[in-house]
Amino acid sequence: GLLVHKHGRGTYDHNNIFLNQGSGVIIRKNGKPHLRGNRIYQCDGSGVYAENEAEGIIEENEIYEHDACGVYAESRSTLELRDNFIHTCKKHGICITSFANCKVERNKICLNAESGIDISHSAQGNVLHNEIHDGKGPGIHIHNSGAGFIEANEIYQNLTGVEIQKGGAPTLRGNNIHRSIKYGVHVHNSGLGLIETNDITQNAEAAVMVETGGNSTFKGNIIVDNLQMGIYVHNVGEGTFEANKIFGNQQEGVLVDKESKPVFTNNEIFDGQFVGIRVADEGLGTYKDNRLHHNQGPAVVIETHANPVFTNNKVYKGL
Repeated sequence: GLLVHKHGRGTYDHNNIFLNQGSGVIIRKNGKPHLRGNRIYQCDGSGVYAENEAEGIIEENEIYEHDACGVYAESRSTLELRDNFIHTCKKHGICITSFANCKVERNKICLNAESGIDISHSAQGNVLHNEIHDGKGPGIHIHNSGAGFIEANEIYQNLTGVEIQKGGAPTLRGNNIHRSIKYGVHVHNSGLGLIETNDITQNAEAAVMVETGGNSTFKGNIIVDNLQMGIYVHNVGEGTFEANKIFGNQQEGVLVDKESKPVFTNNEIFDGQFVGIRVADEGLGTYKDNRLHHNQGPAVVIETHANPVFTNNKVYKGL
């Protein structure tokens, strides 16, 4: 297709780049093109492949039906991706890895076979105002010490909305995460990060699942109308949950089990169709200054060798 390298520049506007044996566009060794309004499709590799400190602006392109990723950036590459339509690729829509640092803004990313956006191996992604939907994997997957700011995105109808694991440590703020096939947010295998002021709604399983050493901070989120639990902390999960509103969920507002030890402070748990907080199967944790009211089942249930600490909570207008 197109190779831009060794400090090459240029503007590439409204071209058709397709059916190439490798990637459609390759940027490497300080190449810095401006790709605008192109159709890049049906290549054997990725649509755009950036490596070895590549740079560039990728905007208003349609990038689709590639055998690898729509866009793949690695080895300290720096791309700006904005207003693109990236869809139906056989791997990730966008992959940012190996110390790359990319800004991803106002793109529509859908119908990809793996993650909509994958951030890993000490890469940084600033992901703002995108629409990410109908992927067969997570909408956004942050893992292996990936990080970044994930703000004000619409993330819906993916396998999982956002998955964080293996030292991934993003900040998720102000996103709308809804109608996932499984979880809204899944933190596991020592995932970290700050998840605040998001709306996490109408997911088919738990809105939030934290397990196997996951230890994120959830603050000021609205967790409502999910088809199972609001928050499920499972199998030695941890996490800090502060000032969230958890309501209208069809199963427990909060379920903690199997030696998990979260900290819940100043949350409001109400209008659930079942129990407010259930701690079971040797579950642990600290629960302080929470308000539980108007749940259809008991506000709090402790069972099967659970041993939590409850301090200064308000429990009222329940069964």
